[in-house]
Amino acid sequence: MALTSVGRELNAAELKTLFGLSTKQLKDARDGGMEYRQRDSGAYVYNSSTVFSFFTDRDETLESLESDVSRAKLRLTDLQADKIVIANARAARELAPISLMTEVMSSALSSIVFILEAIPMRVKSIYPDIDGDIIKTLEVEIAGAMDECARIEFPSFNEGEMGSIIDTSNEGAIDE
Repeated sequence: MALTSVGRELNAAELKTLFGLSTKQLKDARDGGMEYRQRDSGAYVYNSSTVFSFFTDRDETLESLESDVSRAKLRLTDLQADKIVIANARAARELAPISLMTEVMSSALSSIVFILEAIPMRVKSIYPDIDGDIIKTLEVEIAGAMDECARIEFPSFNEGEMGSIIDTSNEGAIDE
């Protein structure tokens, strides 16, 4: 690799002393893209400007990676806190099985549909002289609302996916 930047040439010994590098670290830096040239004698020569730039870039990359690791640790901490909250809710029996919630919601939706179906007849009985077009409009709007109710889907979870969340036993409670 040719030296392109202006700077003082350093041999390997000077470079190791100046930057506190081992022979392996120096070889890894060469393999990692640090510019150098090889003299006829086989010795490597490095340009001080490009070496400084190489290690500055490498340090910035390491700092960025450390920042990524910090964010990952923070995310892990948040997930662990969520696990504690769920375990405590389970211990306090604040969670219900999905099957029970599905049954309750289905029952509620059936009641809503029954009430909606009765609205046009109730309006007609309260206001016997009401225009038939108004009743038809009500029926169309109510049919649309019932279609929306019919489209509601309840999630289904495999026991393996959400077993710890839908379990309402008192086992495994964790104190905060």
